[in-house]
Amino acid sequence: MVLMDTSTVKPPANHQGTQNINTEKQEISTSSTSYNLTMGLHKPKHDRWLVVDDNYLVEHAIKQRLLQDKKKSVIGHTQGAEAACEELLKIVVKSLTENYPESFRYCSRPGLRVDLCVETVDCVEILSTGEVFQLSAPFTPKTALEIAAHLTMEDLNILSIDDNGQHIL
Repeated sequence: MVLMDTSTVKPPANHQGTQNINTEKQEISTSSTSYNLTMGLHKPKHDRWLVVDDNYLVEHAIKQRLLQDKKKSVIGHTQGAEAACEELLKIVVKSLTENYPESFRYCSRPGLRVDLCVETVDCVEILSTGEVFQLSAPFTPKTALEIAAHLTMEDLNILSIDDNGQHIL
């Protein structure tokens, strides 16, 4: 797994302006020039690459509202990325349940009915909100990527390589 370290986003050396971030439109502009983006890609150096702190519930509510009201603007993936999204969800849930057991836990609940038997499915629960999300396909009504995004305060991105060897987001 590779993470993008956004701390390496820096203005050009000759930059004299100030940065303005419009979170509504999620655009970055500057008063005099544009930023050069550099990516610091690396493997996580520790298990606590996701953070749950005193701001979690406030940011969770904001993210929930964005996912509900502006889903097409804030979440998406290319065709064929479903397996990567499912892998990301497993990694996110493992990290959260191991590092923050007071906030997240694995659970089971009745799932699909098969031949008069009810199977149980693995889920994750956010203990502070009581929300429960299924961890296996079919993911309904949310996708694996949407569940992962819903669980975390961080923005999640998956880079893959296309047929031409180019990295795509």
